[in-house]
Amino acid sequence: MKRITSLLSILLSASMLASLPASALSVGDPDENGIVDAVDAAQILVLSALAGVGNQASPDDYITMDINDDGIIDANDAAYVLTYAANAGASGNMPAFSDYVAVRTAPPEYEGAQYVSMILGDIYTAFSTSDFHYDPLHFVISSPDQLDSFVEKMHTIKTDFSTRTSTEAAEEWGVPLTDTVAKYDEAWFEDHSLIMVIAMESATKFYHNVQGITETEQGIWQVQIDRIVPMASEQTLPSFAIFVETNKAADFAPEIRIEMTDVYEEWPTEAE
Repeated sequence: MKRITSLLSILLSASMLASLPASALSVGDPDENGIVDAVDAAQILVLSALAGVGNQASPDDYITMDINDDGIIDANDAAYVLTYAANAGASGNMPAFSDYVAVRTAPPEYEGAQYVSMILGDIYTAFSTSDFHYDPLHFVISSPDQLDSFVEKMHTIKTDFSTRTSTEAAEEWGVPLTDTVAKYDEAWFEDHSLIMVIAMESATKFYHNVQGITETEQGIWQVQIDRIVPMASEQTLPSFAIFVETNKAADFAPEIRIEMTDVYEEWPTEAE
């Protein structure tokens, strides 16, 4: 009986929104009590369920419940509210919900990329550089703690990094891993995230140029990377860590895909 009463209360609260002027409505707060919390998320889920059986949402419902402004009121919208409410309860120091959503529903904003290569093992292969290719792994890092965990795991795999950014190649290829991660502090992660791409290749002479990030009509983020294939192969199996800097919305992207395009180095001419 308590569950039925609670559900009826939520439905009654939702129906009362129709009597409120649009100016009084706030995104993420359908019960209009001035607090974005789990009760608001529950109302979104109820309305989503009702829409699934043919009930139509009102324009006011979309103002308060279509959090990501995609024209659909569903569990994704409730997830924004629940995540915000959980963080607000844990930290007690959260921005206004509208500001929080604006950051996390922003389109892809490519900031830049750095990368290092790591020899994860002296594994010999008979593949040529043109035939050998692992689909890259990727994941989102959204805090210094997550980044520290990644670095620690990499050091566990191989303490002595063989990087293309070591002493003899630092000027050409960039900076070592420890220097790469130094800039990513709490302040940086407030508005940014890293899409970490791990690409396994058959030679240390590969390198990768991140061209940018695009968003498809389906909301999929595509990270576009040129995979520069060297003229000659080696018998090693290095992995490359590519740090793709982007805005905080990467944490909430429905799907991220890595698009690798092979670009072959040209053989030098006789004149060269």
